[in-house]
Order: sequence, then structure tokens, then C-alpha cells
Amino acid sequence: MAKIVFHIQTLTAIDREANARNMAIMFHLGRHTKHEFLLSTPFRSSIDRGRNEAAKLAMDAECEYVFFLDDDMVIDPRTLDSLIVADRDIVMAHSYIRGYPYRPMCFKWKEKDAEVPSLEYFETDEELESLKDANGIVGEKHIAAVGFTCTLIKTSLLLKLNPPFFITNPHGMGTEDVYFCMRATAEVGKDVSIAVDMKYPTIHLGERESISAHTVKDLRIFHETTNPDIIKLKKEGTREGDCGDRAEDYNKKCLEA
Repeated sequence: MAKIVFHIQTLTAIDREANARNMAIMFHLGRHTKHEFLLSTPFRSSIDRGRNEAAKLAMDAECEYVFFLDDDMVIDPRTLDSLIVADRDIVMAHSYIRGYPYRPMCFKWKEKDAEVPSLEYFETDEELESLKDANGIVGEKHIAAVGFTCTLIKTSLLLKLNPPFFITNPHGMGTEDVYFCMRATAEVGKDVSIAVDMKYPTIHLGERESISAHTVKDLRIFHETTNPDIIKLKKEGTREGDCGDRAEDYNKKCLEA
């Protein structure tokens, strides 16, 4: 049994499908687990401020974990317990970025030991899949940072850092998650454990699309054959950038901030 802050990041409304699934998940957790939950749903809060408030609540209430779940995510009811069993400082349920080319929402070290360490994407699903262990975990040996769209963080890690823990950079991009991972690694040490749990992949709700392990390949084909900008880039042989939440220079801007 664990004491957990359950933080759902919202602005003013929540997707009806995600809301229905969240209700079902909460019913499942209340009926089938013995965890104690403190619900955090700040109103009209920026992402970084909302996460900082949830972290403060977790520390003040002496919770073991803070569980971040964004309001455009649909998850398996077994996800939370699977993340707890993974026993990492930071662990994300396998998720995809919402915009084409729908890369996995996690990063690996490009230059880990450089004066200014840098990150890069996992370019293919197969690369990430090949790294998982017998328990379905891609561990800290391979993962440098993750998004916090469906992520469990140990409060013990927060207690080793000074607030604010999550900061969105001035470029207006949602980098508070990668910032936290890199800051924790820099200040606490490179033994901070960051991982991806591959067992129960999430569904990321797009504007009219649901991005998951079951749909991502077909969605890529759809955009590569119907989106004029992407077709033009591929004809020119230019590496396709992200057309969604995270641009090509995401890591560079995060590091600068």
C-alpha cells in the first residue's frame, strides 16, 4: 500500500473520453487496491505551476509518490501498480508524442559526459522495444529523460532538490519534464533512475486521433501520404521534424533554459 498524490493536469475542461476512463481507473484503484490517494486537479494552472503544487502536496502529506496523468491520456487500470513495481525514481508508462512523426516520449543521451550534456530522440519504435528487460522496463542505462504525461515520481527524489522543481522555459514549449529529469541527474547524481515501463502503453488523445502502440504506424503512413508539408520534406530528403507539441530543437532550447 502506498500514499500517492494523483495529479491530473487540466486547464478548464477535460476530454470526455479521458474523463470517462479516468473515472473507471479511479473506481478500479479504489476497489482493487489499498493505496491512499490525494487528488490534485488545479484550475487554470500552467503545467509547471500545477506540477509544483502537486509536488508540494506530496511532501507536506508525506506521500511516497506523485503520479502525473495529463487530461488527454487514456491508460490501462493496471498502469499505476506496474509503475510502482518498476521501483524507479522516475518512471513513465510508454507514451507517444502527440504530433507527427509520433516519436516515443522519451530521450536518450547523445553526449552524456560532455560539459553540456545533450539528448536525442529514439528514432524508431523498434529501437526502444529492443532495449526492454524481462520485466518490460527500459531502464536508466538507456533512458535520460521522459515526458510526464503518465509518470510516477518518488517523493524521496523531490526531497533531495529545492523548489521549484518544474520550470517551463521562456520559449513557450512544455519542457518542465525534461528539465526536471536533467536537473535531478545533475544535482542528485547520475545514478538517479529514470525508466520507461513498456507493459501497458498509453493512448494519447490527439485532436481527432488516438496515438498508441496499436495506431502509430498507420498514422505515420496517413500523414506521409496526405500532408503536403510532410510530403515536400520527404521529397527533399529533409529529416521530418515534429508537427505537434515538440519541435526539432526541443532539447536545445531546454538545455539553454
